[in-house]
Parts: sequence; structure tokens; C-alpha cells
Amino acid sequence: MRSSRLKIYQLLFTLYLSDPRTMPRKRNNNFPIGTYAKKKRAVLEELCEEKVHALSEVKIQQQKIRRLKEKGHVLRQTAENTNTGIQTPPSTKRQLRVLTPTSLENPMITPRESRRRRVNTIEAAAKTHGATNSNIKPALDGLFDTLQGKCKTSELGDYVLKDEELAGYIVKQIQKKRKTYFS
Repeated sequence: MRSSRLKIYQLLFTLYLSDPRTMPRKRNNNFPIGTYAKKKRAVLEELCEEKVHALSEVKIQQQKIRRLKEKGHVLRQTAENTNTGIQTPPSTKRQLRVLTPTSLENPMITPRESRRRRVNTIEAAAKTHGATNSNIKPALDGLFDTLQGKCKTSELGDYVLKDEELAGYIVKQIQKKRKTYFS
């Protein structure tokens, strides 16, 4: 608003200085109102054009801002959807040290260390074979399948016979099967 008034005052001043009739004659005391009105109208039209151009620029910028906000909203939603869909694997324990042989080969290992190693082995097998704390059977099946595939039958038999409790259980099961078979 101030700039338009300023332009009008500048117009009046330039009109006053540029028009030879600015200084009224003694006989004719009339101000050149027609020329003033024409120049004022030209200045107002120029100001209107500038205002229309500025308003159109503002509208274009507002549309760009609105589009960018919509795109940002869509991107945030897709990011949230993908984040909820992706399950990160649980952190694993890093062990950088080299382990000594197990208690079967090294009798000097402590029972606590032996127990810890068994727990670590079961945890690793559970992660690999998809077992849970409530259902450990898939991990045990995977371990036994690995033993069958990697060990010779004689070595597997030696491992079973080293444990008296396991050997006694297997012998009892074999005897039960034979009794049912022969009777």
C-alpha cells in the first residue's frame, strides 16, 4: 500500500516538473488534471499487473509446498510400513577367542565351562533350526542330523557308549523291542 502511494507521489512530482504547464500562468490557474489522471491510471495498471503477477507466484509456490508436504506424508507412511514389516535379527554374541576341546576330549575343563558350552551349542542350534525356549526339539533334531551326517557310525557308537546312562537306556529299549518281537 505504501509503495503504491509512493509511486503516485513520485508521479505527481515528475508530472509537476516535466509539464511545461506546471507553473500556472497568471491568466490560466488550472492544473493539468487530464494528464495527471492518465499517468495515475498507467501507474495503477502497472501496480495491478505487478500484484497479479506476485499473487500468481505465491499461488504457484503454495501449490509446490502442498505437493511436497503430501509427498513427505506418503514417504513417512511407507517408511513406517516398511519398518514395521522388517524384522531385524537379534544381536548375536561375538566370541573372538579360540576354544579348547570339549570335556569329552579334555578332562581338565571345569564342569561350569562344560555346562556353558552346552548352553551355547544349544542356543546356536536353536537359532539355526528355529527352536524356541518352550520347544527345543527342532534344535536337538538338527544336532542329531548333523552328527549322523558328519560322524562315522563307529564314532557315533563310541560317543553313545562313553555315557553309561545313555548306553543303559538304549540297551533297555532294544531289549523291549526284542521281547515284543519274539513274544
